[in-house]
Amino acid sequence: MAKQLKSRLDRVARAVDEVPIHKDVLDGAFEHFRATGELPEADRLAEAVVRRTLNPPLQPFGPQDADGFKRGLDRLLALADELEAAAAAPPAPPRRPARKQLLSEAIHSDGIVRQAARWALRLFAVAGVDVADPDFLDGEYAAEYGPTGLAMLGYPECLARPPYTRQARRLIARLEVVRCRIDRSDPDWFDAFGEAILAFRSRGELPDAGLAREVALVDGELLALMAFFLGKGDAELIGAFDAVARARRSERAAATARLCELMRGGWLLAQLS
Repeated sequence: MAKQLKSRLDRVARAVDEVPIHKDVLDGAFEHFRATGELPEADRLAEAVVRRTLNPPLQPFGPQDADGFKRGLDRLLALADELEAAAAAPPAPPRRPARKQLLSEAIHSDGIVRQAARWALRLFAVAGVDVADPDFLDGEYAAEYGPTGLAMLGYPECLARPPYTRQARRLIARLEVVRCRIDRSDPDWFDAFGEAILAFRSRGELPDAGLAREVALVDGELLALMAFFLGKGDAELIGAFDAVARARRSERAAATARLCELMRGGWLLAQLS
C-alpha cells in the first residue's frame, strides 16, 4: 500500500514538473530579476529566468533599429579582426565568460557558491546595472581559480578581517604558493586534490604527505574563515587550523590530530549548511 502511494505521489510530482510555466509568471520573475538581481527561490523558475536571460527572444527589425544594426555590424567586424589575430597567435587556455558562469553558479551550485553568486547579482542590480542585458559583464571572464561569484565579492581577500586578519593573509599567501605548484597540463589534475578535499571535509582524513595534503588543509582553512565571514564561524576550529600552520615539527602531529578530530565531528560542514 505504501509503495503504491509513493508511486502515485511520484507520478503527480512529475506531472507538476512538466506543467509549463505561465508566461505572466515568467515575465514577472524576469522583470524582478532585471530590476533587483534576485532570482526566484524555486529552481525551475530560476532556471527559466536564466535561460531567457542567456537567450533573449529575437525582436523584429525596423527602420528605427538602423543605428543598432550598424553598431552590431561594427562589433562583428571587430570580432573578425580579433579572430584573425587569435588564429596567428599561440593557442591560449579556454576561458569561460563571466556572465554565463555567474548565472550558472546562481542556479546550479549550492551552499556558499550559490549564495555568493546571488549576492553578486543583487549588488550589480543595486548599482544600477541591468543584469539581464546581453552586454552584462561583456568582455569579462570567469575567475581562473574558484567560483566567480566569490571572486566578485573580493574572495579570498575579504576574509582578512579582525580578529583573523593576520591568519587570513598568511593563508592567502599559502594559497598562491599552492596554485603555482599545481601542474595543470594533466587534464585530470584535480582528481587527487578533489578526493583529498572531500575526505578531509567529510571525515577529517588527510593524505600522509604531499601537495594533496596541503591543498586539503588550505581548502579547509579557507572555508573555516569563510564561515566566520558569514557570521557562523567557530573560534576553536579556526584556531586549530592556525595551530597546524604555525606548529613546529615536533608539535605538528598533535596539532594535526586535534584538527582532524574537530573535522570528523562535522563542525565545518555544519557551519556552512
